[in-house]
Amino acid sequence: MAKVCCLLTVDDSFEQSSRKVEHILGQKISSNTIERLAHQVGTVALEEAKQELADFRKSRHVVQSQAAPERLYIASDGTTVHERDGWLWCC
Repeated sequence: MAKVCCLLTVDDSFEQSSRKVEHILGQKISSNTIERLAHQVGTVALEEAKQELADFRKSRHVVQSQAAPERLYIASDGTTVHERDGWLWCC
């Protein structure tokens, strides 16, 4: 239930999330409860991210993703810069 509430609050307000939970799952959860839950989960996620950053700064070791993508899309982009002899294309 906590996971559902947090996933809904990514795109909707706490009030809208409360209505959706009741509509979809038939469970009444107040918007205040959903807000408190989202803040608790967000606080834990923030602390984990801070710890990962601290670990990286110490070791300079990049943490590998837990899930490998089935397909990886890569795109490159370029721009132009003004030089003495005109505009040049850079990548």
